[in-house]
Amino acid sequence: MTALRDNAEVRRNVIALIVGAAITCACTSVGRCADGGMRAEMVERHGVTWRFDRACRVGTFVNGDPWVLGPVTIMEVDPAWDGEVNGSQVDPPVATAQGFRTDAKFFPPYKKELRTAFPLKLLGNCSVVSTIGMKPTRVGGSYEALETAAVLTVVDKVPPADAFRPPYIKGPKPIFTTGQICWDRLPTLKAPAGFEAPKTNPMERLWLDHSGLKGNSNGAIHPRKNLDPYYFFIDLSKLAVVLLVDYPERKPHLFSYMQYGIDSYYISIRNGDAWRAYGGFGNGRKWPILFTGLLLDNADMVHPPATCKTDFARTDTVDKFGEDGHTYYGRSTDEYPKGKPLWGQDGPPGRWFGNHDLRDPKGKIEPEQLPQGGGYRFICSRGWAGAALAARLMGAMDLWNHPAYFDYVDRWIKEQDAARNPEHNDYQHAHYCWGGEVVKKMWETYRPKADDIGTGSRARRKQTQQ
Repeated sequence: MTALRDNAEVRRNVIALIVGAAITCACTSVGRCADGGMRAEMVERHGVTWRFDRACRVGTFVNGDPWVLGPVTIMEVDPAWDGEVNGSQVDPPVATAQGFRTDAKFFPPYKKELRTAFPLKLLGNCSVVSTIGMKPTRVGGSYEALETAAVLTVVDKVPPADAFRPPYIKGPKPIFTTGQICWDRLPTLKAPAGFEAPKTNPMERLWLDHSGLKGNSNGAIHPRKNLDPYYFFIDLSKLAVVLLVDYPERKPHLFSYMQYGIDSYYISIRNGDAWRAYGGFGNGRKWPILFTGLLLDNADMVHPPATCKTDFARTDTVDKFGEDGHTYYGRSTDEYPKGKPLWGQDGPPGRWFGNHDLRDPKGKIEPEQLPQGGGYRFICSRGWAGAALAARLMGAMDLWNHPAYFDYVDRWIKEQDAARNPEHNDYQHAHYCWGGEVVKKMWETYRPKADDIGTGSRARRKQTQQ
């Protein structure tokens, strides 16, 4: 590193690091390097501050998350661990325990060995995930115990200016860049009448999602300010179609969505049955992984694990992702000669009437006809239309490789739209059927021609792969 220029006038000034038009993190600057890079004694991201033992080379990835060039000693994190909350972990493993807080009722149990203490010297190629805990905790669709989380990556060399952050979990730390994006694979569709793109980035914060447990303990690790602990998959469904339309904030939103896809892929190869069909907790991750793999032309990401081992099914192997595990073909009908697309997970024997998201072993009826009702079917299905439509439009149904999902979503929309509740206004109808007005508008505009558009998309993809 070359010597610092004279920086007395900027010492201790807070400098905003900009990605696009969004302020993404702040540094307390003590100067700049001759090559234009910044040195700082601390960096802050979404209320979490990491303080170093000296001024270090720092920067940001394209999604706004900060990096620091190692070796570096992190002296402290603010807010600090108070004996109960605000824990940090270096390279958190996909596990059934955590080091972020001690007391949460349904949270993965606390394990002291997983919590990182400071000061700590780090050489490079690692991720420091720091959290701010909630007091008091809340119980909703999932137990809520974290207020927010942020990640600082310690690198061993300055990353490219257009680099995505490497996965925050323990394991490989590959660097992908926006220069690898196959932009010709991303449709730029005409916005339907009344289309409203998001003005703020719903995925700007770290989507902490690496629990190795299914159910409430999986959702509880989601920080409340970062993503909805339970209904986050509906936000993913909306973005799946929004990102196919050009609008001013598209690129930063796209980069955040792809960052989640990168993180989710590396989690998926380590987290067992955590995302299997299990109420609403297993939804949402498959399309961001496939979408990101398509744009990065990454053969591994477009073929994530299809199945996983489990102890909660008739067999010891189930579909990896919730959307696949909850959709299947039942008996054939005049309307559905290859089998009626139905909803329900393939749960363990003897539990069919005990849980209202388990399928009929005979393939005749759906969970809503069971004594327990069909609440989970409604919760899940209204958050699937966006991803299903996006996959069709991008010619990726072959990569998704589960036809029952697409046929079921078509059936859901058709039947729910026809059976509109007369007490619902247009906004409520769109919300309860499609998961939101933007998905409804995109579905009504593009579903009739989605397969033709998708055929062209797939042909172009195959051509570029040759």
